Amino acid sequence: MNIHWSDRVRNTEVLRQLRWAGHISRMSDNRVAKRIFYSELQAGKRKQGGQLLRYKDVLKRHLKHCDLEPSKWEEMAADRPAWRHTVRNKVFEFERKRRDQLDAKRDELKARPPAAIHYNYTPMATRKSLTPGFAMQPTR
Repeated sequence: MNIHWSDRVRNTEVLRQLRWAGHISRMSDNRVAKRIFYSELQAGKRKQGGQLLRYKDVLKRHLKHCDLEPSKWEEMAADRPAWRHTVRNKVFEFERKRRDQLDAKRDELKARPPAAIHYNYTPMATRKSLTPGFAMQPTR
């Protein structure tokens, strides 16, 4: 179906998520939000098969799409003004590239020659004329 993450998520949501992640990384270690964000399961496994994505998984995907290194985002987020500036620029750059790709794809589809399909349409009088062995009688 060719549905991409950017078709479902607005860039304002990505901006909000990346800014929130930076805010959490700068929090003190005893805050509940930070403890939940960095927590892991002590025992047990996740179910086999397709999983509902965790917040961390979606964050990592968004970082990759915006050309931000997932392993170094916390270091970058330590400097709040630089983080906000970087995130804003990267998200808008990704959005511009996505729109350019969509425009190029649309132009490519429009440049294709039209399909060479010819329909031979003959109007039919009645449905009975389609029945085998039925001869149409002239009307009087």
